[in-house]
Amino acid sequence: MPQPVPAVRPQPTEAGDPGRRILVTASSRLRRAVPFDAAGWFAVDPGTLLPTCPVLIENVEPGRCEDYWLREGTVEDVTLFRDLARHPTPAATLLSATGGNPRRSARYRDYLEPNGFADELRIALRVGDRTWGVAVLMRTADRPAFSRRDVDRAVAAGPAVAAALAALNTAQHPDDAAGGPDCPGVAVYTGWDAPPTVDAQARRWLTELAGTDWVHDRTFRTTATALISRADAVAAGRDGGPATIRVRTRTGRWLALHASRQQPLSDPRTPDDAAPAVIVVGPAAPTQVAPLLAGAYGLSPREQEVTAAVARGLSTADAARELHMSPHTVRDHLKAIFGKLGVSSRGELVARLFADRALPALVDPAAHTTAGVLAAG
Repeated sequence: MPQPVPAVRPQPTEAGDPGRRILVTASSRLRRAVPFDAAGWFAVDPGTLLPTCPVLIENVEPGRCEDYWLREGTVEDVTLFRDLARHPTPAATLLSATGGNPRRSARYRDYLEPNGFADELRIALRVGDRTWGVAVLMRTADRPAFSRRDVDRAVAAGPAVAAALAALNTAQHPDDAAGGPDCPGVAVYTGWDAPPTVDAQARRWLTELAGTDWVHDRTFRTTATALISRADAVAAGRDGGPATIRVRTRTGRWLALHASRQQPLSDPRTPDDAAPAVIVVGPAAPTQVAPLLAGAYGLSPREQEVTAAVARGLSTADAARELHMSPHTVRDHLKAIFGKLGVSSRGELVARLFADRALPALVDPAAHTTAGVLAAG
């Protein structure tokens, strides 16, 4: 029988990593109100809910996160993150979702129970309808199951953590990497446990993303596993996709990663784990990043439509006709958009959302850590 894990000990943080500080602070604060024995905190791409960075893993053995996210994309189960992200209450426990019979859950049978865990509380970290992170808290059998009150406390803490993670996407990083052509690279995976074969460009981007030892970086391994798992689910028709994420590197550059499984032409809809998986990685196009940033700045869906019209050069009258609203309403939306982004003209608006290297900071991430996240406790 697996031995219970010890009390949670947060992993040490890097002094220069505000994202990791956010998650450590959030975990520490929430643990005081909702005790747990192990946890995983993941920033996600709000467009695909795939894990990016930062990531915080507490009392989970190395390699287990890859297994966890592989199951998330390939096994139908209760309280999947994609379901919590759409549910009016963005948190739930495994025991409540299974009516007190956790063995109804494949995740419990194959992952939680063999690792000594009896219950699990999952949270989608949302601001409005956009999910910027997810968390899973786990308890061993010697603790009581998570209660309704625990769920309510987790839900109450979520928006502040989500807002802090969203703010990371708009922070300024002037020390952008330089050198070499900005073309995509390719990483080819021939097995889950084997390091990928990469070309020079992929090595460049992955080093910028996860450091020189990116092959063994737990955060990147989790992201790659989840991305390939999504590609397999899309190929099998279990998911509408896309198998793509947007992530900001340590230098502030935006990268896009897209995964696919190289299927035999005879049966392209049947994923074959023996077939090579390919991740294409390279600089993200401004049009890929702009919707994410618009959400991070808190623009409503209608405000995002107006912003897209402005970016295409439409006049107020043309935007009004296309969006089926009055010119006065378009101007009201623009006024609200300018206020949220701190700009005073259409040109500044387009530059703010579409010119990555010109993005000024929305907030000081360190201030978010002390003000926004600490308030969640």
